[in-house]
Amino acid sequence: MKKTDCFRNLPRPLFAGGRGNRRRLTDGPTPFSGPPRTPGWSVALVRGVAALLFGFAGVARGAGPALSPEIRKQELISLLTHGDQVEATTSEGFYQADRQARVWRPVEVPPSLAPGGQFVAGPPGSGVIYYHPILNFDGSKPRTGSWVFGLYRQSARSPRWELVHGPAYFQSVLVLEKSIYGITLGEPWTKPVQKFIRSFDQGKTWEDLTAKLPATVTWVGLIPDPDHPGQACVRAQGLRASILQADENSDHWREVRGTLWGPWEGKHPTEATHFAPRFTTGSMAPTLHATLQNYFEYPFGDTVEIPSLAMTVNGDRTFAVGAPLLLPVELSLRTDVKVGTLMDTPDETVCWSLRRRMPNGKYEAVGPRPLSAGTPAAQGHQLTRKTPYQRTINLRALADFREPGKYRVQLLYTSYALAQRAKGQWPLEITGPILDLEVKP
Repeated sequence: MKKTDCFRNLPRPLFAGGRGNRRRLTDGPTPFSGPPRTPGWSVALVRGVAALLFGFAGVARGAGPALSPEIRKQELISLLTHGDQVEATTSEGFYQADRQARVWRPVEVPPSLAPGGQFVAGPPGSGVIYYHPILNFDGSKPRTGSWVFGLYRQSARSPRWELVHGPAYFQSVLVLEKSIYGITLGEPWTKPVQKFIRSFDQGKTWEDLTAKLPATVTWVGLIPDPDHPGQACVRAQGLRASILQADENSDHWREVRGTLWGPWEGKHPTEATHFAPRFTTGSMAPTLHATLQNYFEYPFGDTVEIPSLAMTVNGDRTFAVGAPLLLPVELSLRTDVKVGTLMDTPDETVCWSLRRRMPNGKYEAVGPRPLSAGTPAAQGHQLTRKTPYQRTINLRALADFREPGKYRVQLLYTSYALAQRAKGQWPLEITGPILDLEVKP
């Protein structure tokens, strides 16, 4: 048992560069700017009407009063899509929408459930979702009232949220097919003692595995074990970042020597980590934050923040062996925002690279190649919402596609090697959509 820095595992921005290095393209407060606010009269009225008409389980599909403009502008703190539904929470309440009807309605929850937390998906096809409240971004203790911190569960059979473990503050939750792992922090403001727990019955009962992990490091996150399906690895932080891993069917976790999070996960790729979306920039990073008003206007999915820059890839998805693999690519702005000049060269191997899964299931990351004396001169494009950047990429220039079969591919664009900020050029890296291609004999 050990004390730890209780704010190390606060939710981080989705894109590199830090909160001070981004611009939000929405109005209103940031989701972690302080204690959750007491709901205003309009929110209270909506909740009261919903409770009278529909009960605690939630507002019926397609029904409910219209949301006020003030509520619709609130930034979403967490999202989860499951089936035809989208679950969302702001700092003041819970909302649900049908993905086809695209109409948000308030959802009544037990008074112990604090808004502004984190949704977690259950096992695929289970109809179960989880939720746990989170700390304020500044680390201050929220005005809890009757709130109870812990892990809550909801299912298609039991739509009312129920507390399955608490009171406890959950730093991290990992839901696997047959188990749930959690890192809890006890009372973060008075007794910040970490515990490592596990459940095999969807949270009904838990076992304490704290003594099975090294106590010399702080546990900051959980990831699926790529070597032992059904088990969890722990991201840890001591003098340096490391990974804690247990042997197969073992309940004793040890530090994997010589590992850092990124390099270790790069050597143990999964579909989710290998094709993870990425957007980094060496300057201001214009991003869009989801609200109840704009969620269905942009492809947020399960994320509350996306880059204002988008990559789209067109063209065929089936090619003959030996034929050029030509894909028209477009980089465009989703909003009217001013950015620097976009840099590129006629040689696609300088700024473009790819991640792929081979027909044999092997994962690879290829390129970009280092700059050389023979590199063609860089060309600039002034990107605006009306003037996207377009070019055609020959995948065969980036990697070998001689082996017939089905490939999964993701393009990456990076201009860090070319862009000079002092000249108004935009250094950045962004991933494109995941594509399924086939090379036929």
